Amino acid sequence: MTTLPPFLVELAEFDMGLWALAVFGALWLALSIIFIVIDQACRALRYLFKRRKGNEP
Repeated sequence: MTTLPPFLVELAEFDMGLWALAVFGALWLALSIIFIVIDQACRALRYLFKRRKGNEP
């Protein structure tokens, strides 16, 4: 088993924290975009169904 110098171990732990933060931020951003797309699709479908029925304002 190889042993790393203490400063490399601390650096690896710090980098893992940054990596976890980056992954969490990317996941949050992706989910936000997905929810916005779903919301816009629902609004568009509702508009189209209203227009089809002839209830357009």
